[in-house]
Amino acid sequence: MPSCTAITLATLKIGSTAALGILTGAHLAFSLSTIQAILTLPSASHARHAFATTLTTHTNLLTRPLTVIPTLLLTATYLVSPSRLRHPYLLMAATLPGLSLLYDCGVLAPMEVAISNRPGGVGVVDDEGVDVEDLDVNGEVVRGDLERYRKGNLVKAGMVAVAFLVGVVGNWGDGWVGYGF
Repeated sequence: MPSCTAITLATLKIGSTAALGILTGAHLAFSLSTIQAILTLPSASHARHAFATTLTTHTNLLTRPLTVIPTLLLTATYLVSPSRLRHPYLLMAATLPGLSLLYDCGVLAPMEVAISNRPGGVGVVDDEGVDVEDLDVNGEVVRGDLERYRKGNLVKAGMVAVAFLVGVVGNWGDGWVGYGF
């Protein structure tokens, strides 16, 4: 019968690895589905607005917390584990999401700001009833920015996916099946 500490550590390892799998799926879905759907919108101003709205939900409410939590939990699990259960895969699986968060803050965040804050007269209509915002936003520029952001987000998804695979292989190597889950 495994001890309470062993079960707690196994739960933290498996839970963190599962969170990395969910995070990988969220990044891939955002890059491959959501941004692709945004690119099909009829105007650049609609695309820019949709990107800014979805991005707030995607990054602030979902991916950033899901990046920080497994990173901290895997690091803490490594630090509190007894020496026989202190495997380097825990640090490897914790480091990659941390690096993806740095990549997010250093590379993707400036792109997000640039796309979301393109100059334009939001809600302004000229004398003929034409939305000025549509005239002030260059569709090719917005499309190019979204494509670059999508590629950058796929890089981030790749980092997290590698961490997820390291976690799965590490948990399997630890013999997590023997814990009775």
